[in-house]
Amino acid sequence: MYVLTGITAMLVQTSVLRLDAVRRMLRIPVLPKNTDVKPVTFGESIDHLKKWFREQNQVAQERALKSRKW
Repeated sequence: MYVLTGITAMLVQTSVLRLDAVRRMLRIPVLPKNTDVKPVTFGESIDHLKKWFREQNQVAQERALKSRKW
């Protein structure tokens, strides 16, 4: 039931946000059709997430070293 509710909500949101009147009311700009911008791939998102976790781990380790009292 949880998954069905989520999918239904996503479909309703997508359908509503495709309406020009709703987009104008919410001031959501329409993207031009001839843009050369490539959407981010799933793999790129995963790579960015891995990089972020590595950076956060490094920051945490540096803080742990600074907090040691020896």
